Amino acid sequence: FQVLLHDCLIQFLMALMECETCRLEVVCESTRCGDDLCCVGAPPAIGEWNATSAISLQTDPSSFPTWVAPKFPLLKVGAEFKFVIRRKGGSFVWETFSGNRCWPTGVGRGGVISANFGECTVKVLEEGSANDTVPLPGDVLRAIPATTSFRQLSTGRFL
Repeated sequence: FQVLLHDCLIQFLMALMECETCRLEVVCESTRCGDDLCCVGAPPAIGEWNATSAISLQTDPSSFPTWVAPKFPLLKVGAEFKFVIRRKGGSFVWETFSGNRCWPTGVGRGGVISANFGECTVKVLEEGSANDTVPLPGDVLRAIPATTSFRQLSTGRFL
C-alpha cells in the first residue's frame, strides 16, 4: 500500500510541476533545417550536463530565429546552464563562451526569460509570481521516502 501511495503522490507532484514553469526564449541563428536548440545544465530537470537529456526548445518559420520553451522548469537561483544545438545527424554544438550561464534572480511562475545563443547574459523580461514560498515539486519528491505512511503524508510530517 505504501509503495502504491508513494507512486500516486509522485504522479500528483509531477503534475504540479507544470505550474512551476516559466517561458524561456532564445535567439539562435546558428541552427539549420532539422536541428534542435536545447538547454542543458547542472540541475536534473535539465539533464545534469548530459546533452542527450537536455530540454528541447521549439521554433517555426514565422518565429525563427527565436526558439521557445513555453513550460520551462523553474531552477534555483544560480543554477548553471548552457544552450546546445543538436544537429540533424545527432552531433552537438555547444556554446563556446567560457564558464556557464547562471539562473537569474526574480523569475517566478509564469515569468519570461530571454537569452541569445553564444552570449553569456540572461534577461528577465517578466518576473512572474514569486516561487520562494512553495518548494519545487522535484525538491519535495526527493524529500519523501518510499516508506512514508498515509498518516505521515496527511499530517505533513514526512519532510
